[in-house]
Amino acid sequence: MKIFNRKYLKQRRQRLRNNATEAEILLWCYLKNRQLKGRKFRRQTSIKNYIVDFYCPEEKLVVELDGESHFEEENTEYDKKKDEYLNGIGIKVIRIENQEVLYNLDYVLKPIEKESNKKINNKIKNYFPLLFKEGQIPTEGRNRGGLPLLAIMLLTGFVLALSLCKHTIPG
Repeated sequence: MKIFNRKYLKQRRQRLRNNATEAEILLWCYLKNRQLKGRKFRRQTSIKNYIVDFYCPEEKLVVELDGESHFEEENTEYDKKKDEYLNGIGIKVIRIENQEVLYNLDYVLKPIEKESNKKINNKIKNYFPLLFKEGQIPTEGRNRGGLPLLAIMLLTGFVLALSLCKHTIPG
């Protein structure tokens, strides 16, 4: 059964895109075209019967912007059910107030970037488990094994590129 972008919600998704809030427009300027950590975000995507503000399928991450109406009791309950459903199918939800986007954008982008970093770090750890003690991955400088982080990242990129390529030998 299809759960993404159900046809009966198409007009509503388009209406939401065409009538975006100031905060949605501003955040979209930073999320579109893979500007944030190379991650693709979709705007006003539906997942089952819910429409989410921003969705990154690669990270299984939803970013929801909440205006004043989200703080009313009935909308709070709806948002809670929506979050529980999304979490139940493995999608993480980050909720951010519109005012935070408008007045403190750097603060808003950090948790979104952090979620992307978690996935990248887990991939590195899976390829090089012996380089990291206690499952810790350094974010700067050298790791405990003495390898520069840049060298690890370059090597990881090479390994990932090789795993994605299909080599064929002629003849």
